[in-house]
Amino acid sequence: MKKYFYFFLFFSFITCFSQQIKKEPAQVMLLARAQKDRILLRWGVTQAPEWKKTNQYGFSLKKFVYKRDGKILPVPEPVTLPQNVFKPAGEAEWKKIIDKDQNAAIIAGSIYGESFAMEGPQTKGDIAKIVNTAEELQQRFAFGLMAADFSFEGAKLAGWAYVDVDVKWNEEYIYQ
Repeated sequence: MKKYFYFFLFFSFITCFSQQIKKEPAQVMLLARAQKDRILLRWGVTQAPEWKKTNQYGFSLKKFVYKRDGKILPVPEPVTLPQNVFKPAGEAEWKKIIDKDQNAAIIAGSIYGESFAMEGPQTKGDIAKIVNTAEELQQRFAFGLMAADFSFEGAKLAGWAYVDVDVKWNEEYIYQ
């Protein structure tokens, strides 16, 4: 009977709070920084489960010229990029950089590490395992993206960044 009480209490708690929490759909956020002869792009998703999927399937990047010589084009012109699908590099590529870049090592660990569990009390049971797995995914997501903010090279290896060197002074671009 005690077992059913806890089960009922747990689902009552979840139901009560799930009605109050509005889950936003996942989005891809893109940051662009223009420099003299290139544009640095860095992106990421807003939720951990989608982050895990993007590490498996990658991101697709498209580029369009929408303004030339100060005039908006009637139809944006697509530009073919040398690379349009971005996935994390293999573990061998990471080994070249992780000894020199601590943040890249954190990114690699968030993607490929066997365990990312934080220290703390470990509980037993099926529900506890599900909660622990969800927390570990959230930690991988948070630490990986945070480290990518401090290591552009690591972000490129993760498939979360790109340097566009095919830029012209008289054009403006949209990236999708």
